[in-house]
Amino acid sequence: MQNTYETIETLGLTEVGASLPIPSDSVLTGRCIGESFEALFAPLVSTGLEGEIEPLAHGLVTVLFRRREALSTALDKETRTLQGLIRCADGSEVLETQLEQSQDNIKRLKAVLDAIDQMAEAAASAYELKTSKAYIPPSGSRAATQAHLTGAVFEAK
Repeated sequence: MQNTYETIETLGLTEVGASLPIPSDSVLTGRCIGESFEALFAPLVSTGLEGEIEPLAHGLVTVLFRRREALSTALDKETRTLQGLIRCADGSEVLETQLEQSQDNIKRLKAVLDAIDQMAEAAASAYELKTSKAYIPPSGSRAATQAHLTGAVFEAK
């Protein structure tokens, strides 16, 4: 009988999700966020910890928004790397491979960023439903990264 690690190795899933699909928006918002909020905070209602629901929920939402910021920074850095590689392009096979890897990294970072953005916005909405208060991040802005996208980009997705 194989253990989990051997199964992962056998199936070739050793790259920490690099080639695994991103879940759909309904899974991210409904199951990941909706069910998480319900599972974490419903048992606290009508107990001595009910007063802790708001700060705990705020912390959970804040973690998602901070992760979104970190991914956005990583995407900007990878984009600058790609631009530098393009400027240095000399047609060599090594540089072409680096260009392809950088483009793949950017594509993957964009997909992950979109998913985390969906989760962060869903968590902010769940926070507002659970606490009847608007979510205000401790620092920075709540502006969604999707707010800057055009209609053509939405249609392409």
